[in-house]
Amino acid sequence: MIARSFLAAPALAGVALAACSAPPVYDKPLTPVTVTRVEAQMTGAGVRYSATVKPAVEVTLAFDVGGYVDDLLSVRDDRGRPRSVQAGDRVAKGAALARVRQSDYQQRVAEARSGLAEATAMQESARLDFERASRLYERHSLTKPELDGARARADAATAKVEGLRATLRQTQIMLDDVVLRSPIAGVVLKRTIERGTLAAPGQPAFVLADTSSVKVSFGVPDVVVRRLKIGQAQRMTFDALDNQEFEGRITAIAPSPDPVSRVYGIEVTVPNPKRLIEVGFIAELQLSDEPGRSVVTVPLEAIVKPPTGPAEYAVYVLDDQKDRQVARLRAVKLGEALGRAVVVTDGLSIGERVIVLGATLVVDGETVRVIPS
Repeated sequence: MIARSFLAAPALAGVALAACSAPPVYDKPLTPVTVTRVEAQMTGAGVRYSATVKPAVEVTLAFDVGGYVDDLLSVRDDRGRPRSVQAGDRVAKGAALARVRQSDYQQRVAEARSGLAEATAMQESARLDFERASRLYERHSLTKPELDGARARADAATAKVEGLRATLRQTQIMLDDVVLRSPIAGVVLKRTIERGTLAAPGQPAFVLADTSSVKVSFGVPDVVVRRLKIGQAQRMTFDALDNQEFEGRITAIAPSPDPVSRVYGIEVTVPNPKRLIEVGFIAELQLSDEPGRSVVTVPLEAIVKPPTGPAEYAVYVLDDQKDRQVARLRAVKLGEALGRAVVVTDGLSIGERVIVLGATLVVDGETVRVIPS
């Protein structure tokens, strides 16, 4: 009996030693997530668009004649010193913006006038010869061929005078065209010529804009463009003008979307009589989307790609159980984006809670730990 006790002791010690050396059981920490409740939102109530300002009228000016630029419109800078007109300056309608050297064209006008004077004298001489020939012919002192010759010379002289008069008018127009005048009252957007440069006919010299009214351009998705109409009133604000509100009307709706962005271009024309809105300003506007409709929305961060298919979308809905909170994957169908939210057309109900931060870190059926957002 004593021997058995001594034999059993080492065996028990070995079992105890083996139990002490076994690795501890590792409990995986719960994935922390934030959640939000599915909400209803009125379309058009919170969607804002950024838009760029363009002039209602923009014209590019070029000389009709070529030559070296010898003068540019002079304006005063903020210190009262004279300088050449440049981008940003306002000009009046009819202002002489630039001029090319006119001496060559003045010479052409002088030559045309001299030629016309000479031709007019020849025309008068031919007219008198024809009248004399007509009297002689009536007295049978001149033959018919001689009369016809006098008539032909008179007609040729008259034709030459008419041709030279047309040449004089043309050279006078060219002389007038050495001065490039503004066809509108507006602002200079661009100047591409300098004094001393050679300006070719048709080469752009200035770009002007009439900003008495401006166009505000932006893009909208297809679900929005269907509810917009030409003439519809639209309000907007500008950060550069301390969010002062302006009102315009929709004057253009693109018939097809942009091939890259897939949005439809919209133009709103805004009266700008005080020239407060400058070209390039950024407008903020909120479409008056009537009639409004209530839609289910969730944050964009809550949308995940399920393993069932790359063309599908899903969210993780929080399942509150008695002793734990479980993430349940649910397929959804999406509509348009509304700012940082997206419309869910099928798969969710208002009031359900979906995972936002951490949605890409969990799997279906996983127990999660909800933290304050």
